[in-house]
Amino acid sequence: MFINKRMLSILCPITLVLGLFFGANVMAADNSQAIIEPNDIGSQKVILSLSEITAMYQMSPEDEAAIVHTVPQVPVIINGIKYDPEDVVLFNGQRLHFTVGKDKQLYAFSDVKELEEFLYSQYSS
Repeated sequence: MFINKRMLSILCPITLVLGLFFGANVMAADNSQAIIEPNDIGSQKVILSLSEITAMYQMSPEDEAAIVHTVPQVPVIINGIKYDPEDVVLFNGQRLHFTVGKDKQLYAFSDVKELEEFLYSQYSS
């Protein structure tokens, strides 16, 4: 549950900014998309994937280098390799995208497209 709240805490400000930018109502569709609903100003619904949102709001190299990851309470599978919780600090200085799989394990990906593929494989059926 903690991971989902953390993911939402990251996604919600981004979708809020998009909503303010487009003058529309914004809501999360699922773990991989945000939907921007039309209001009186807008006329079309816009659906953005996580990779599209990430591409719109890229971090500067300095900001990414300053990332210090919090050690999780459980092991984490990063880019397909299982790490002890304290090993997440090996990835300080690079952005990781976290989620929980159907198997209740914590997963992280350095590439948001790989996260999207994982989410699709886990939850598309």
